[in-house]
Amino acid sequence: MKKIILILQLFIIIGFHVQAQMISGPDQLCENSSDTYSVSGGTAPYDWTVGGGASIIGSPGVNVTITAGTMNFVITVTDANGSTTKAVAVNAKPTLAMTSNSPICEGSTLNLDCGFSGATSYIWAGPSGFTSNIKNPTRPNATPGMTGHIMLQ
Repeated sequence: MKKIILILQLFIIIGFHVQAQMISGPDQLCENSSDTYSVSGGTAPYDWTVGGGASIIGSPGVNVTITAGTMNFVITVTDANGSTTKAVAVNAKPTLAMTSNSPICEGSTLNLDCGFSGATSYIWAGPSGFTSNIKNPTRPNATPGMTGHIMLQ
């Protein structure tokens, strides 16, 4: 009598779902400004979506440039294994309320005030080669040649 040997092989396949683990980029933007966001982990291709009036500039991949509107928004990145999100707060751009003590008499000191304290830099420019990088500059000994427009950036 012949013996029949039956060999059975059992394969167990364990699948791991690798999600787009993290979206990196700033948590805050000024209104109507842009910045770059990146995704790490997951499997390309990535589908990026934004809400709240924000928009994606160019072709999305691992990195995208997003322009904020005027409202907070959520970034969602989806790949074959799932999705992840990141909330972004949109801050209003500061407004300057520049003031001075003008008009002044010749020989007096002109005092300039930017009217805002949240800036990281101040760039003043005006007539007669005037420049300054301090918050509230002064121009002593005013002359008629100093008359004109003064700009602040």
